[in-house]
Amino acid sequence: EMRHATATLLIASLCGAGCVGSEPMPEPASRPTPVPLPPGLSLGASHPKTEHVSLVRVLADPASVNGKAITVNGYFDSGLLCLHEEDAAKRLRTNCVSIEVPDSPQARALNQRYVVVSGVVGFGGRTGLSPLYDLLIKDVRRMDPIKDREAMAGVVIIH
Repeated sequence: EMRHATATLLIASLCGAGCVGSEPMPEPASRPTPVPLPPGLSLGASHPKTEHVSLVRVLADPASVNGKAITVNGYFDSGLLCLHEEDAAKRLRTNCVSIEVPDSPQARALNQRYVVVSGVVGFGGRTGLSPLYDLLIKDVRRMDPIKDREAMAGVVIIH
C-alpha cells in the first residue's frame, strides 16, 4: 500500500490541478485568416546561369558576384534589399543593397516584404555610403514574395 500511495502522490504532483477533475481544457485560439500574398513581379525571361547566393555574400564580397546574374533573398523596402526588416527600419545601409525595379502596382505591393529577387549585381546604387557600398541589383527579371522570414532559409524559385 505504501507503493500505491507513493505512486498516487507522484502522479498527482506531476499532473497538478489539470489531472484531477478540474475545468475542461479551453479550446485553442482560432488562427487569424492568412492574408494572401501579392503576386510576384515578372519582368522578362530568366537570366541564363543564375546563381542562388546569400545577401551576406553579396555584401561581404561584392567582387565575387559583380556582373553576375543572381537570385537572392531579402527584405524589400523602397528601392533597397536588406538582410532583415530591422535593417530597413533602422536604415542600416551597410546591410542593404540598392535594387532597381520599375514603379508599378506589383512592385509597390511587394514593398516592405521579404522577397526573392533575380537580377544582375553591379555598382551604382544609392546607399550614399561610398562607391564601395553602392551595390546595385539591376536588370531584375523576377521578384516574388516570401511567406515569412522563417521560410527564407530554403527558398528556391524554379523558373
